Amino acid sequence: MAGALCVQFALHVLLVFGIRCTIVTCETTLSLDKTLVFGPGVNPKQGQLPLTVIYIQARDEDGNNYTNVTPDTFAVEHNDPSGRTLRMMEKYNLGGGLIVYVCRFYSDHLTLTLSITNDGKHVAQSPYKLRNVFSDYCSCPFRSPQQWQSDYECPLTDPQIVEDLEPFKSGINVSELSQRGVREYHGWSFIHYSIIGNKLYRRKFGTITDFHTLSDMTLLSVLHKVRLPDMELIVNLGDWPMNTMSRSPYPIFSWCGSQGTRDIVWPTWDLMRSTVTGMDSSYPLV
Repeated sequence: MAGALCVQFALHVLLVFGIRCTIVTCETTLSLDKTLVFGPGVNPKQGQLPLTVIYIQARDEDGNNYTNVTPDTFAVEHNDPSGRTLRMMEKYNLGGGLIVYVCRFYSDHLTLTLSITNDGKHVAQSPYKLRNVFSDYCSCPFRSPQQWQSDYECPLTDPQIVEDLEPFKSGINVSELSQRGVREYHGWSFIHYSIIGNKLYRRKFGTITDFHTLSDMTLLSVLHKVRLPDMELIVNLGDWPMNTMSRSPYPIFSWCGSQGTRDIVWPTWDLMRSTVTGMDSSYPLV
C-alpha cells in the first residue's frame, strides 16, 4: 500500500513539474517585425470611405499567432503635416491575436502618416504614408470612374449585376418608364432620380416617401467619391418588390425581391444607413 502511494505521489510531482516546465518552455514574445498590418486603412490608395479599417495580426518570433495582446497593446496614430487630424476610432479584439481598428475621419488630408507602435517602437512597415484621406463629407470625386474603380480594387464586372440588367441591355427611356409607372403603380411610393453633372435630382411619387433620405445619402456618398456619367434610375421606397412577372419589366431598384418579381435588389436600407453613417449618429439625413 505504501509503495503504491509513493508511486502515485511521484507521478503527481512529475506531472506538476512537467506542466510547469512546459509552460516556461512554451512562452513566446511578440515580434514587431513579423506582426502583420493590413486592411484598407494602410493602403496608400485607400481613397475616400465612410470608415477605414486596420487589422493587426500579432505574431511571435516563429511567425505563429501571438495571442497575449489587447487593443491597447498597439498605439495607432494618424498625423498630418499641419498637425490637425480629426477622427473617431474604435478598437476590437477578434481573438487569436487579431486586433481591428475602425476609424472615421472628420478632416481631409492630401497626405497623412499612419504610425503603429508598441512601447514606442514601430510595428511591421510603420510608419505608412497615405494620400487622399478624406472625410465622407468632402465632395472630392475622382475625375475618372476607371481610376476610382482601380484604386478601390473593384471587380470589372459582377455576374449578379449582369443578370439583373440583362432585360434592359437594348436601352431604356427612364423618363418614359417613370410616367408609365405612375399609372401602373398608382399608390406605390418610389423616386425617379436623375444624376446630371454629378449632381443629384429627384422627383417623388406616392404618399409615404420618408425613406428617400436613405437612398439620398447613399447616392450622395457615391457622388462625393467619383464623377459619374449622367444617368437616371427608379428606386422603390416600399417594403415589398414592385415589378411582378405579370408586368412589363421595369429597372426598379428595391430593398427586397422575390422569385416572382424582377426588382433589382440593392442593399437593405438599414445596411445602407449603417455603412454611410457608421460611428456617427449625428450624420445629416438629407
